[in-house]
Amino acid sequence: PRPAADRAALANFASSDRAYGDASALHPGHAIEQDAAHAGPGGRRVIDRINRRLALATLFAFLVLMMTVMNFISHGTQDMYPTFLEKHRGFTPLARANVTMIAYVGAIIGGLVFGHYSDRTSRKRAMVTGLICCFCFTPLWIAAPNAVLLTIGAFMMQFFVQGAWGVVPAHINELSPNAIRGFFPGFAYQL
Repeated sequence: PRPAADRAALANFASSDRAYGDASALHPGHAIEQDAAHAGPGGRRVIDRINRRLALATLFAFLVLMMTVMNFISHGTQDMYPTFLEKHRGFTPLARANVTMIAYVGAIIGGLVFGHYSDRTSRKRAMVTGLICCFCFTPLWIAAPNAVLLTIGAFMMQFFVQGAWGVVPAHINELSPNAIRGFFPGFAYQL
């Protein structure tokens, strides 16, 4: 009987904070949660509310950062590219317009293909795949030696950029809490 009691006491000690020192040093919210637990159910509700608000603020900050990066990538690859072709690569206005139109066809196709891909895998995987492929095609997009390769690079860049972007609306809506889904994604996007 004695060894069983010793094992029980050891198990009780090992599962408590005393066995590892001050656990609140490892988990900053731990001491607050212990105080709330001693305060009763009302204190626990306060801590739960604080934790939910912190989680919502963290999610909001993530969405703002993600949307900022995605906007930089999208507008950075579209808005100035026609000017780049004309001023730095010597394209005529007609050639510039043709390359831009071909690139935008790539954007439409990329959005459709990556939308389908994200339904089969995951939104996050589709976005990351598209963005990694963007980086792979960057040299062909800006430094190709001739107009044909530059056009292929523009098509592929827009295919992958808009492929990643096409998934964003569904992704941010799926991440948003149900109670504020109509407001939360749009507000994060606007910031």
